[in-house]
Amino acid sequence: GLMVNAKWFFAGVNMDNLARHSENLYSGDSQNAARTPFNFTATLGTDYESMSKKVALSSYLVYQNFGRRNEGWLGLTFRYQWLTVGGALSTGLDPAASIGLKFNHFMLTYSMDYSKNHIQNDRYLSYQLSLRFVTKQTQYGRKFMH
Repeated sequence: GLMVNAKWFFAGVNMDNLARHSENLYSGDSQNAARTPFNFTATLGTDYESMSKKVALSSYLVYQNFGRRNEGWLGLTFRYQWLTVGGALSTGLDPAASIGLKFNHFMLTYSMDYSKNHIQNDRYLSYQLSLRFVTKQTQYGRKFMH
């Protein structure tokens, strides 16, 4: 994958299973082996932060192709001081939302979505709690960032 982050926007692509390896782990059938699906994800977004740095607004557009599944997401995240709130909607009208706290060295986010499971052909509520710690960069790590 490749991600480019600039001051006002970000863009990236990610690809998995380019060689589409065989999935005959349990069957042992080498003649009719199933192949893994190709996975492609593209991301494009913008970032805005006020001069006072108290308010930030980020919007994004994500497209994903995984086998026969194609979907896009359009989302927006708003931050006022330390509080963040976000929402997104997929091309299948699946909603997602997040709320969190963001500080200089710590971030806590609770996210949930109500998406369609393509295997069982039903919708399920999924949720995630994310923690992020940002520490000072060491001199050893700094040499890899330049």
